[in-house]
Amino acid sequence: MSPLVTICITLLIFSFSSAIIAAQTPSGSDPLYPLDKNVSVATIFDNSFGERNVSYFTTVERLAIIDGDVIYGTEAQLLSSEFRSFAVKQPWPGATVVYKYDTAGTAARVAAIVNTAIVRWQLVSPYLTFQQLSNNVTPMNGVLTISSNDCGGCNANVGFGALLPLQMNLQQPSTACNGSCGPNEATHELGHVLGLLHEHQRPDRERTVNYHCENLSPNCTGGATMPAGSDCCSGAPPGCCGNAHNFDIISGLGKSYEYQYDVNSVMHYVSQAFALPGTFTLTPVNTTVTLPTVNPSNPDVPDFERVCKIYEAQCPQAQSCLALGCPYKEKACTDFGSGYCSFHPYADGCGGSKAAKCVEKNEMCKENGCS
Repeated sequence: MSPLVTICITLLIFSFSSAIIAAQTPSGSDPLYPLDKNVSVATIFDNSFGERNVSYFTTVERLAIIDGDVIYGTEAQLLSSEFRSFAVKQPWPGATVVYKYDTAGTAARVAAIVNTAIVRWQLVSPYLTFQQLSNNVTPMNGVLTISSNDCGGCNANVGFGALLPLQMNLQQPSTACNGSCGPNEATHELGHVLGLLHEHQRPDRERTVNYHCENLSPNCTGGATMPAGSDCCSGAPPGCCGNAHNFDIISGLGKSYEYQYDVNSVMHYVSQAFALPGTFTLTPVNTTVTLPTVNPSNPDVPDFERVCKIYEAQCPQAQSCLALGCPYKEKACTDFGSGYCSFHPYADGCGGSKAAKCVEKNEMCKENGCS
């Protein structure tokens, strides 16, 4: 039985038990796509993706949350235009996530949720380890502090930073906010912690999924209102449609994006994310694709492959692929492309037997689960 088939069967079995756990999670508005925040827009320049506009809101701890649920740092750091990184190229040393809860109360509220998310990631990636420290409210560099602050949303840092205090918040129901971050949302946030980015912000999104700005909820703040007949595609006044940049394409590529676009990824937005009631902000390009309307419960095969690529030094599958020479990296004609096996039929030394060898090697890699 191939590794791919084994993974698929395992995921199907685990999905049933995960559905039971998810059903026990309190219902309410989804804090992964909050529409109750005072969203602002800022132009930032970071050393991963260069200059771009981001939608952001701040937590009670003055942390700036961009792209819906990504902790960038403090608001002061966000607005200072200093170089920052998503750390997508900074995996946790030894594939070991070191974490703690800020208080015993937080541990009592969300430990079962976090443990479920950990099990989901370790199911097919047992080389990932999670080391728990004693509860401590003080932020620590290189350590993930888990909180459950009221109305704080579901959010986390991306990847590891030795000189950064890393955080993940899993909001639970309170008198002020009913929405809850359950196992599905925690699995998504742990994906960020491991180094994964949002799938729907990939440069190739529009080949599979279309974004509909006209269906975005304006979520106006500061007394602003939408003019009659306008939508978030054009004509929105300041203070409205702040969440639009959560759907922006991120042009920089990293190991998080090295596989086929995956609508079933735990890192993909649901179809009605930040949408007006009864509408969809994301729809499939054709009928062969179905977008989820609930946050996926389990990482799928491409999710595990991406994490394996990030932690290839610890991932047995990655080591097996490297031993087979996969992916096949020969570049016969670098002037005509920067990807693996780049050949141009009209240039000397390109195509022909070299192209045939490339196809043969890539097929061998796919057969061995080394896509």
